[in-house]
Amino acid sequence: MTDSEVITLTNGEFGATLSPLDRGLAYGDGLFETARVRGGRVPLWSFHRQRLIAGARRLGLVLDTDRLERERERLLARLPAVDGSLKLVVTRGVGGKAYQPPK
Repeated sequence: MTDSEVITLTNGEFGATLSPLDRGLAYGDGLFETARVRGGRVPLWSFHRQRLIAGARRLGLVLDTDRLERERERLLARLPAVDGSLKLVVTRGVGGKAYQPPK
């Protein structure tokens, strides 16, 4: 892995992309958390996890914490002993009209 290599995991698919209609891209309707990765591990994971959960709750976003853990583990398994960063992005997805979120 090079310093500039990026691995994406979107909705459980490696290399998948977000729709340009996703509310997170169109309106900033979501949140993100960036964490340091050292040796293929996230040293302060419990802190980042709690902050992500709290932010999702404040915004009324559904966050499947079991899936979050599974996907984090899948991603880190591809990066053994790597140093870098992990950026988690949670959006409301596609839907709704203009600034109104989907019902």
